[in-house]
Amino acid sequence: MRWILPAIVAAAMSAPMRQDPVPKETGTSRKGSQLTIVDAKATPLTLDTQAITAPLVWADAAAILVADGTTLRRITVPAFKEQRQLPLSGPIWGLAMTKSGAALGIGGALWVIDPAALTVAKRIECKGMSQLAASAATTIVFVTDGNDDLRALDLESGVSKNYSARAMTKEANTARVKTQPTGGVLGGWQQIALSADGSTLFAHSHGTPHRFSAKGAGLRYEEVGPRTDGRIDTGSDARYVGIVSARPD
Repeated sequence: MRWILPAIVAAAMSAPMRQDPVPKETGTSRKGSQLTIVDAKATPLTLDTQAITAPLVWADAAAILVADGTTLRRITVPAFKEQRQLPLSGPIWGLAMTKSGAALGIGGALWVIDPAALTVAKRIECKGMSQLAASAATTIVFVTDGNDDLRALDLESGVSKNYSARAMTKEANTARVKTQPTGGVLGGWQQIALSADGSTLFAHSHGTPHRFSAKGAGLRYEEVGPRTDGRIDTGSDARYVGIVSARPD
């Protein structure tokens, strides 16, 4: 044993340590020339909008977080001054606020980031995932590959639960789940959204919205909605959910 131990220690010491990116103070103004649209004033931000791959989110009452290209930026409101930025490597596939911090989907992982300092607090492996849904009211983040797999992650306890769209479709055939005559089956997690209070998860699959009650990392199938095309958006008061569509009907 005394011959094996030094070898193990040497191997551990030589293993590469994870290097988290370091935030950079910038102080750059992102405020463009103010525009007048009918009777409203609009202020454009001087950013590469084509590079933004995740929704803009409120970091707190004084700033927003913007993920564009391979950079996460903290920009104050209403001065629109970039306080700092965090350089990143890998494609960004999601950004949302949680009770534990900002959840950032990047490459094959989910990062938890301090929304004020932009320091990395935690990394969770999420290979194959392409979108996320979260709420500032809870520590739960739902991630999906956009197909059959959905995962619920508790950022504090570390609890993780997996859900299959095919398996949950079986529940829709029970009398407990409310259904609409024109509703389709849950063929996959094509788009997901979480209500502001974290109590309800919505999924859109092949033209049909589906509603689930969420308690911690647990999900319960509640309703199959009417067939409709569009993107799911949830209201900040947690009372409404809308389907945003380009179709006039």
